Amino acid sequence: MQDDKHRKEFHSGDCVIAPATRRLSRNGAEVEVEAKAFDLILLLVGNHERALGKQEIVEALWGHRPITDAALSQLIYKARRACGDDGEQQRVIRTIYGRGLQWIAPVQVVAIEPPAPAIPQSTTSVPSAGANDGAPAAPPRKPFAWLATVVVLAAICIGLAWWLVPRSVADDAPPQPRIALLPIDNTTGEASLDWAIRGVPGLMGSLLDPTRGLDVIDPLQVARVWNFAVPKGGDRVAHTRKVTHASTLVTGNLRKLGNVYELSLRVARQGHADKEITLAGPEPGALAVAAVPRIRMALDLPGMTGSALDVTPGDPYLAQTFARGMDAGMHGRWSDAKPYFALCVKEAPDFLPCRLRLGQAQANTNALQDAAKTLNALLVQARRGDDTNMKTEALFQLGDVALTRHEHAAALQRLQEAAPLARQLGDVGLQANVALKTIDVAARLKHFDLAERELAQARALIERNHLQSNQSDLYNSEAFLANARGDYAAGEKADRAALAASTAIGNETNAAGDAYNLGLDLLRQKKISEALPLLAYAFRMGGKLENVKLEFSGGDNLAILLLNAGVTERVRPIAARLLQIGEQQKNPAWQAFALILRGGAEWNDGDRKAALASARQSVALVDPAQDPDLWIALQYNVAMAMVFEDPAALPALAKQVDAVVAKQPRPDTYRYSQLLIQAMAAAAARDEPAARRDLQSAATTAHPDDPTHDDLHRTALVVALSLHDAEAVRIGLQDFDPAQAKTADILQLAGQWGRQQGDTTLTARADQRLASLRETALTALAKSDSDPAIAAETTEN
Repeated sequence: MQDDKHRKEFHSGDCVIAPATRRLSRNGAEVEVEAKAFDLILLLVGNHERALGKQEIVEALWGHRPITDAALSQLIYKARRACGDDGEQQRVIRTIYGRGLQWIAPVQVVAIEPPAPAIPQSTTSVPSAGANDGAPAAPPRKPFAWLATVVVLAAICIGLAWWLVPRSVADDAPPQPRIALLPIDNTTGEASLDWAIRGVPGLMGSLLDPTRGLDVIDPLQVARVWNFAVPKGGDRVAHTRKVTHASTLVTGNLRKLGNVYELSLRVARQGHADKEITLAGPEPGALAVAAVPRIRMALDLPGMTGSALDVTPGDPYLAQTFARGMDAGMHGRWSDAKPYFALCVKEAPDFLPCRLRLGQAQANTNALQDAAKTLNALLVQARRGDDTNMKTEALFQLGDVALTRHEHAAALQRLQEAAPLARQLGDVGLQANVALKTIDVAARLKHFDLAERELAQARALIERNHLQSNQSDLYNSEAFLANARGDYAAGEKADRAALAASTAIGNETNAAGDAYNLGLDLLRQKKISEALPLLAYAFRMGGKLENVKLEFSGGDNLAILLLNAGVTERVRPIAARLLQIGEQQKNPAWQAFALILRGGAEWNDGDRKAALASARQSVALVDPAQDPDLWIALQYNVAMAMVFEDPAALPALAKQVDAVVAKQPRPDTYRYSQLLIQAMAAAAARDEPAARRDLQSAATTAHPDDPTHDDLHRTALVVALSLHDAEAVRIGLQDFDPAQAKTADILQLAGQWGRQQGDTTLTARADQRLASLRETALTALAKSDSDPAIAAETTEN
């Protein structure tokens, strides 16, 4: 007769444990569980009303055999994993300190009916007619074949017994430690050694990374997480452990004892007693190298056969060089990091981590061709040495460089080569990064099915492994894919989730980028007042974080919105800062954009002479052969100011534009802009019929870059004001409604035209709308001083 415990099931959360069949299912899907782990689950759930002590568990599962703490820890890890739990959350199996383990999830005991007894059948019975219809009849079993089967089964059982018995006695291997090396304290009193604070962990992490038995979190990622804003009342170390999901943390202290330095490290592994490592010597870099095998010993891992860097405590120069480069990179100073890594590659060409970091430094300083060359050399070396870790890293970085260079097909190829290698390594963080980057590339190539598959894979990796630092990146990729499909509402939803995820873990850098992305999503949907505070926040945080790309992009879009709202007093300082950034970065296009913003503020303030000077400066920075679209757009601004300030020069400008357009592969693409410039040139030459003709042609020419006809309205008003020509207004402003206008300069021109013609109604409506735009923009701008997530929530509905 079956025991009572085998005639019931335990239902707990999404788990069902069936003792009779020794099966565990979660959310209706059966979960594979090792026998001993299932025994532990059954023991805990059957005694869920109390905590079980260690000795009670050991005796119940192993009898009186001695069992190591490592074996018990591994078993607990497997049991928690089978139940969808882990040592950090402890939602199902909790460690009750001083008492033992307890199953804490609510348990419902469900009785089950025993199965009906089987009806015995005679071994000589004949199947009834129709049984197994259509299937070949089984051949009669021969006595000799039966005997052979028994012999084979016996041999298998003996083999299994030989394999199982020793393993049941031996310790199970502990889970692979996921290790984060945190910044150390510099208590030497020597500011010149501040590079060691991050550089020493960066060096140790790079030397540990290629070894087996460890999941080493990229030191650059650890450095970023270390800078996250810690929740009020929280602890930075604990917050870093939570966000990186590290099972092992290494902290340390560097101090000076007479003429030597002492490096003290603490290796804190969950479920184990902390271990101390202390080394002393004349050079901190050499101490970091010597600490690496000691860290492995502290984690009960096999020793190293030698240092990949091939330096010894007696020859520390190269170690210190690499560590200084890592410190600079961790602070985002890639220009400073590059010469350190370059020297390291020259002196130690076989130390592959240094070549990897040099490629990253080159990519982050926009030396993309050099980065590709360095990373390809790394790939060749890694393949020659069959270094899977470096092969994967090189392919991933090459994919990123190709994406930056807009070589999307090449980027996809590299990433697809990296994916199986990352899975082979078992590096879940790298797997997630490869998948996320592949989503972005596939979306750009319109390979939406591939992008969806990669999105599902990335989501599973990130959620299953609790990679909180990747959560916002996952939402960003989801938003990018949605926007590539034209689903801006879905993109907005995903970017809101990204912003919330970044804010939740204190990642200010990502939160600023997420705010910018959300702002762009809102702009695409013409939710201008909602976009404005987010872009303002991105601009301000870009400056605070010294992220010039974010600062410039956020400032550029913010200034455009403010310019359109007529808030020119806020535009001028932004334009000045953007111009400064463009000059510092030696970026002519950025300088041109900043000058156009400055010119727009000058135009709106009525200083058309200054506006013309700014517009001319912007055009001089752009080569029409390299970027004809931008050059022609800038010339339009020059022409508009010329109508009032230098009309005699306008016909020559129009001819110059015509000459550039004629050289283009598809000159018809620029026909709309040509017609607007020609209309203003005709007005400057006092040729009313030509101006009207060009305006009429432009009015009947559809142009995707001017769907609201703002450029047409603006040009018609400029021509009308210049010629006092009401017919130009009739042609160019047929669909114009001041109450719906969203551009301050058009409203100012409309109000000016109304005053010139004595149309007080038009002037009043234009002035009223302009005042409304200003008020709305200033109100929205006030929200930018608050937390971006709060600002996003207040505008979501």
